[in-house]
Amino acid sequence: MRCALEARCRGVRLADNGGSGGVCALLSSELEVNASATAASATDCTGDRVLAWKPEQLQLSGCSESSTLEGNCNNAIDGSLDQNHNAGAVCTHTQATVGNEWWQASMASRAFVSLVRIYNRQDDVESRLNNFAISVDGLQCASYNSTQAFSIKDFPCEQVGTTLKVTQRFSNEFLTLCEVIAFGRLL
Repeated sequence: MRCALEARCRGVRLADNGGSGGVCALLSSELEVNASATAASATDCTGDRVLAWKPEQLQLSGCSESSTLEGNCNNAIDGSLDQNHNAGAVCTHTQATVGNEWWQASMASRAFVSLVRIYNRQDDVESRLNNFAISVDGLQCASYNSTQAFSIKDFPCEQVGTTLKVTQRFSNEFLTLCEVIAFGRLL
């Protein structure tokens, strides 16, 4: 059975119909995801609440970045949650160039990315990470623009693809990421 996607729907899942064949459940863009929850819930395109799936941590690898000042791109996906770069916890740290700095990593295969968790530096320059965009395969799914620095922040994403990218939207500014974790489901 093949599920068709309607314009107002963001995702499709094939549900068991009590042994009589599959039923398409079209999920709206209002997917409620909590990385520690046992399952995500969504509203299907008829307005009914449905149990969708349990988000999993997606393995990120094969990273690259626009430039490197300290550390390397792998520091953002090495599993270390330490946020004090000056005390020896090496975060990924680009140079500050005229262009918009970026960092990206690949997923094992095509995936639905439901949430991206970013760990920011917490020593003396946490305010650098205050205007950036998150995209999957070139389609922006989340952004942040604030004068308020954050320590750890979850960004709902709801995008399908193989490459996760964080782009600094200020030119001539460093991009520093201590850890990037993506949650979702491989397709």
